[in-house]
Amino acid sequence: MNAVAADQDYHDEKNARNERDNNRQNDDRYDDRYDDQRGNGGGGRYDGGGGGGRYDEQPRPQSYDEPQKSSVADLLKPKARPMEENILKVPTKDHSDNFLKAPSKVKPKPVAEKSKTAPSAPTPVKVVDDSDILAEFASGNKLGTDLQAWVESLPVVPSVERLVFHLLTETEKSTPDLECGWAESAKYGAALVSLVEDDLLKQKEILFAVQKYSQSLGMPKLDDEYVVQAMFRAMYKFDLADDETFTLWKEDESPEHEAGKLKAVIQTVDWFNWLEEEDDDEEDYEEEEE
Repeated sequence: MNAVAADQDYHDEKNARNERDNNRQNDDRYDDRYDDQRGNGGGGRYDGGGGGGRYDEQPRPQSYDEPQKSSVADLLKPKARPMEENILKVPTKDHSDNFLKAPSKVKPKPVAEKSKTAPSAPTPVKVVDDSDILAEFASGNKLGTDLQAWVESLPVVPSVERLVFHLLTETEKSTPDLECGWAESAKYGAALVSLVEDDLLKQKEILFAVQKYSQSLGMPKLDDEYVVQAMFRAMYKFDLADDETFTLWKEDESPEHEAGKLKAVIQTVDWFNWLEEEDDDEEDYEEEEE
């Protein structure tokens, strides 16, 4: 209830009290007139010669229960509002489904134990038996262009490193030819060039085969020259290794070729110095032509 409504209630209550007071005053004046008439023995038609008839009894004044006065503070108090229908009601089962429920602990599903089985053995790599090809290549039955044509007709050719190493161990054995006559085109050279021409990686395999062969001999020195250095020079002569190929061989640090590699590098220092001088001479020649 706002202040205006409270004020209106207060004025209505005041007017009601004023009206009741006026009614009481009118009753008091009526009683006074009645008492005066009786005391003077006046002769109204109800006096009865001054006797005490039934009209002589003084009328009892009507009592009015005065209503309890309300203070302004009581009037300003907010009236109690009726309780709404849904307030503080016990929820029904239908409503309980819409309530927020506390999260429940979800038990993790048990992880199925992996079957402890022994790891399967790796599939063995199928080894191609190329011993017949290696034997035929080093037999000398075919040389020059015939050997070249035969190699080119093979569906699968062994690696160049295996071909050269098998050739050296079968033909040169423990008495290597420092000039590597076997690398001439009329012998094995034509077939080998057809396999490594314009391929630096395959040319590097030839150098590794020479290194491996020299290692098998104990890295010997013949006629005041190391075998590995003399054979490197021959590979360059017969176009089986380019100058860039020697650099690749020197910088290669693969574990499978580390046997004898350090000694081979030391024993070929003069050869690499010559290659550097050769490169410098070619650069000077090209500058003069320009």
